[in-house]
Amino acid sequence: KFVQMVLNGELVSTMITGDGGLGKTHTVLEELKKAGLEEVDADLIEELEEGEVANVSGDYVIIKGYATPKALYATLYENRNRLIIFDDCDSILMDPTALNILKGALDSYNVRRISWLSKGFVDDGLPRSFEFKGRVIFISNMSPDKIDKAVKSRTILTDLFMTLKDKIERMRFILPNILPNIAMDVKEA
Repeated sequence: KFVQMVLNGELVSTMITGDGGLGKTHTVLEELKKAGLEEVDADLIEELEEGEVANVSGDYVIIKGYATPKALYATLYENRNRLIIFDDCDSILMDPTALNILKGALDSYNVRRISWLSKGFVDDGLPRSFEFKGRVIFISNMSPDKIDKAVKSRTILTDLFMTLKDKIERMRFILPNILPNIAMDVKEA
């Protein structure tokens, strides 16, 4: 429901945490599919110059892996009107500079302005500040108690950490929807 609220623009952000293998990413991707949203072509983005990403068609972008604070700033700028999904990109949830950038992006104010006021030796083509109108979904295996309180206060958090019994029940629930080409008895094994 929280993912749907982000997709509908009712929420700026939601964060889903829990152990691996529970179907967090699968569930989010299914909701995107149901909503008819289109992913930005990641291969095309790699070929573009800085600042050209905003002109590419697509409703959302998925960021996986590692991101520096400057790369986070650039990603937010380039996708300032889109949905951004950070999937297992926990580096941004642990870096103090990245956290400050996220606080601006996730604020509850009508205008969410983000700034990068550090000059480098190379002109990166990024503005010193911009208005972020996008939305964010975080998917993480991190325990909620390790996530910055100010960031948590700006998002709706769903904690899916479960007991072993809960995990097995959840897996049985989502199993029919995963790898539909494979026989159920094979998946159960």
